[in-house]
Order: sequence, then structure tokens, then C-alpha cells
Amino acid sequence: MENKKGWIGKLLMEFVSVVFAVLLALGLNHWREANNDQKLAERALVNIFMEIYTNQKDVAEEQLTYQERLEEVKVYKDSYDQDKPMKYSLGFNIPLLSNAAWNVANSTGAIKDFDQDILLELSSLYAFQEMYQKNGIEYMQHMNTVEFKKSENAKAIIDSNYGQLRTFENWSQILSDAYLEFIKTYGPQYQELLPDSVLVE
Repeated sequence: MENKKGWIGKLLMEFVSVVFAVLLALGLNHWREANNDQKLAERALVNIFMEIYTNQKDVAEEQLTYQERLEEVKVYKDSYDQDKPMKYSLGFNIPLLSNAAWNVANSTGAIKDFDQDILLELSSLYAFQEMYQKNGIEYMQHMNTVEFKKSENAKAIIDSNYGQLRTFENWSQILSDAYLEFIKTYGPQYQELLPDSVLVE
């Protein structure tokens, strides 16, 4: 009887050891996966910070162009408002802003490990960036239509160009400020991973 009890005890101990080893292996595997996911999320965020930093520089530069063009177009606008039309030359540009890092973070699933506040801010920021670019591209396409170039529509065309430039100068400011605010708010959490040039005082 004692032998039987000893055998059962040993069997029970082996069973407990095996279960413990399996649970430990599963726990370690889960920890490794979570650690890898966290590293993937951090890499994705660093790339997004770099993308936003570059986009901000491009938008700020284009904003200066809008301001310069506004001054030029205002001269044409005033000449038509005063019935003293002058020869005009209109233009419009839109910066090519990147969303590659944001798209990669989405496609790899890295965003599931983002802080929820960061994810919400990024979603809003990239949505506004997309609207900004889409509207700019649509206006540039409109400028290339025959109707836009008809001389009898000159005053309306100049007014339209002036209005679009004002809108995009304003949107550029909003977008640039939003980029800077994101970096300023969330950059310090990742300062060890980001170049000093990216961080905003």
C-alpha cells in the first residue's frame, strides 16, 4: 500500500512538474511576443515621428509660398476690382506629404500597441493631412481645365485663386501647428529613440 502511495506521489509530482514547465514555456513565449510587439510599435512610432517632422518642414515652407503668391494675386485682384485689369500669372502648389510610416504601422498591426491617446491624435492628424492634400490636388486639376483658362472668366479665376491661396495658407498653419503639437506632447516619451533635432522645445 505504501509503495502504491509513493508511486502515486511521484506520478503526481511529475505531472505537476510537466504542467509547470509547459505553463512556464507558454508564459515566456507570450512575454517574448509581447516584447516583440512592443518593439515593433516603438519602431513604428519613431518612423511616424520622423515622417511628421519632415511633413511639418514641407508644410511650413509651402505656407511661405502661399503668402508670397497671395501678395502677387492681390495685385491682380485689385486691378480687376478697380476695372484696370492687368496681365496675370496664377499658380498653385501642394506639398507632397508622406503617410508611408502611418500606412506601414496600420498594415503591420503595430498600431494595436500604441497608446490610445497617441492613436487618436495620429488618426485625426493623418485624416486632416489627407483632406489637405486631396483638396489641393483637386484644385490644381481644376486649374488645368479649359473653363478655368477662358479670358472672359479672368476676374472669377483670380478671385478663385486668391480664395484658394488664403484657405491653404490657413490650413497650412493649422496642419503645421498640429504636427508640432503632436511632437511636443508625445515626443518626450520617446526622446531616447528620437534624434534631438526632432524634439520641440
